[in-house]
Amino acid sequence: MQKSVEIRIYGQRYTVKASSSQSYIKDLANYVDRKMREMAAASKVNSLGKVAVLTALNIADELHQQQEAAQKKEGTLRKTEKRVSDMIQSIEKQFEGHPSS
Repeated sequence: MQKSVEIRIYGQRYTVKASSSQSYIKDLANYVDRKMREMAAASKVNSLGKVAVLTALNIADELHQQQEAAQKKEGTLRKTEKRVSDMIQSIEKQFEGHPSS
């Protein structure tokens, strides 16, 4: 069920409808607000639209970097799983034909 949540981002009030919890939506809004304020301070840009676009690019970059890191970890995990599987098969082959204890 979607609920209306009132949030404030960069001095602007918004009402959003979301199925997530109110605290989660407010946490997201606080994150975006903080990022926009950081971007405005770092870039000396005053236009709300420009700050919003620069912030969106910054957050997109963060997301992209995290996705790349996750893909690298997944690749490492797959390689490790393959090595373990190969080792297990090798050990099983060594015990083929031996009487079980």
